[in-house]
Amino acid sequence: HNEGARNMSFFASLVSSFVRGQHVMGRAQRGLYHGKTILTGNNVSHSNRRTRRRWLPNVQTKSLYSDLLNLNISFRLTTHALRCIDKAGSLDRYLLYTKTKDLDSQLGMKIRDKLKLAYKEKTGTKFDRLSDPLVDSLKPLTSTSSS
Repeated sequence: HNEGARNMSFFASLVSSFVRGQHVMGRAQRGLYHGKTILTGNNVSHSNRRTRRRWLPNVQTKSLYSDLLNLNISFRLTTHALRCIDKAGSLDRYLLYTKTKDLDSQLGMKIRDKLKLAYKEKTGTKFDRLSDPLVDSLKPLTSTSSS
């Protein structure tokens, strides 16, 4: 009976480490990589000789400020994630409004939970990504042509 429970926890950890049919790096779980992974391929020389190589994500260590938590948080994040944070407007908005499958990080999920608690303490209401008034400002602007 104990053996079955151990196997179930093993399979549960295996399932949680695979997202969208692709293995998620352990280091990506400890940072904000926004779906970027290691890519593999070949170096091809002039003589057409192929040698295997890897392309690593462009990972930087940055300290970002959280308005809701009122503190600086140091992250290892990709430049793609940094651009997504800039587009969202702040670290808080990125973590709160990014879908779980895109965030793809245990660290990001933990901080998101803390942000939701801080939001509830400040506003008195539970955070809801779809009904919050900040969602309207995240929608893309549509140009209306006047004729």
